[in-house]
Amino acid sequence: KQAQKITKMFAPKFNKDVLSKLKKLTNGVCDNVIDTYGLLCEIPRGSGNMDGITKQMLALGKASGLEVMLDKPSGDVIMRKKADKGFEKVPSICFQGHMDMVCVKTEDSKHNFLTDPLVLQLTDDGWLKATKTTLGSDNGIGVALGFEMLTNKTFKTGPLELLLTTNEETDFSGVNFLSTDVLQSELLINIDSEELGYITVGSAGGIQAAVEYTFTDKDTTVSKDTDVAININLLQASGGHSGVQIDLYRANTIKLIARMLYKAAKDLDSVKLVSFNGGQASNAIPPATAVRLVGNASDIKTLSGIADEMAGIFKKEYKSTDPKLSFTSTIEDLKVATPVFSRDFTLRTIKMLHAIPDGVIRMDTDLPEQMVETSLNTGMVQIEVPSKAAPKGRFTWDNLMRSSKKTALGALFSSIEALTEMAGFELKNKTPVTLWEPNLDSQLLVRIKAAMDKYLAATVDERKTHPMYKKAKSTVFTIHAGLECGEIVAKYPKMDAVSIGPTIINPHTYSEALYYSDVPIYYNLIKEFVEDFAKQSK
Repeated sequence: KQAQKITKMFAPKFNKDVLSKLKKLTNGVCDNVIDTYGLLCEIPRGSGNMDGITKQMLALGKASGLEVMLDKPSGDVIMRKKADKGFEKVPSICFQGHMDMVCVKTEDSKHNFLTDPLVLQLTDDGWLKATKTTLGSDNGIGVALGFEMLTNKTFKTGPLELLLTTNEETDFSGVNFLSTDVLQSELLINIDSEELGYITVGSAGGIQAAVEYTFTDKDTTVSKDTDVAININLLQASGGHSGVQIDLYRANTIKLIARMLYKAAKDLDSVKLVSFNGGQASNAIPPATAVRLVGNASDIKTLSGIADEMAGIFKKEYKSTDPKLSFTSTIEDLKVATPVFSRDFTLRTIKMLHAIPDGVIRMDTDLPEQMVETSLNTGMVQIEVPSKAAPKGRFTWDNLMRSSKKTALGALFSSIEALTEMAGFELKNKTPVTLWEPNLDSQLLVRIKAAMDKYLAATVDERKTHPMYKKAKSTVFTIHAGLECGEIVAKYPKMDAVSIGPTIINPHTYSEALYYSDVPIYYNLIKEFVEDFAKQSK
């Protein structure tokens, strides 16, 4: 009766047909996981918008008979399941995932991430996607799998915990402000990795670095009423995760627009910037950028020609990585004087955007298989001239630096800081992301690798059509992205940690997709691991 009550209270109200079909496609193995994930897709949970999902998870945990608490400094949710009878001495395991998601949508999408549920769809080749938006499987599916381990009553376990963090995708505040006395486990299984067969044991450190500036009267002026405006748009680049996909060398449209404008703005004396808007998050490679500039008719005509020529060059340069890259430009008469940025501010901004490095800075030459060591992504720039409608204007410029070496990360920050100062701006370290250094002597790693190898070996034949991982043994590696394990382990030094998770492609983009056949694999893998661990440790 209690189970039926919980099912009725928390049953998904949207995407019912897709979720029902998904249950059939996964042979009913993990129906509860699918329902929980479906519920998460209904609740707006972009980073910084945590109230709704936090209340929902607290209520769901309480209704399921778990001990639940809210860690007030961080806003994190912690759930606990007591050990089953006879398993009280088994070491506690903590599962961990983050509740928030990156909110990115196509240019023509009308989706409101503050109010609307995600609209799910299944593809013919085995993927679950959202319609014109990010899917939130990063990390909603990890949250759903972790919750299932605590609420599934079909097997016996020792004590279990679930840590659900906030704002992982932006400032890491969930782990940065996590209290140091709320977790009882010494084993941590993070479910935020994104490829079947891989066990992550380390992740890059990072810095959320913001260029900051306060407008002065000298930064703005007024155009002539005889001037004309040009609107330039670079659209439909592939985008992607600024960590794990930075080495794919996809187009950063912010950087390309800056490259397009650099020579033109320098040589065309009348051209002034009105607005520059690109990207939606610092940890996503920006797939679209739009700018508006004003100048005399002759200069704007010249700029239009340069923009057309550069757009053709970009399409050739990025034909393999960004095949859908598109370009538009329109010219319009102003007829009345309008606020614009000064020539000085225009040039400083465009020069800085053009000069700042982008993408892979250095590969790690110390590893047998070369991986990215240090990178930089200019993920979001939103600059708009002050006007009567918006007296303060707008200046947002967010970058994400990553490195597996602290010294290299510090050197990158200082070099960008120097460049920023030369341009008359200021660089602020908004949020550091703690480096997670690998522990290859980890006993948890030994056990979970053995469990995964066993499972992979047994499923080799059925995985012949898997799009990513066909090996019979797992791969242990470190990742060029920020995982929360680093900060958690720093706060709980005795904790042993690994990270695993089902296959997700194109995270942080509107092409994000979850390979749904991996979900029952990870459900069975984690379930059997927890059950065997309890039996062996009692």
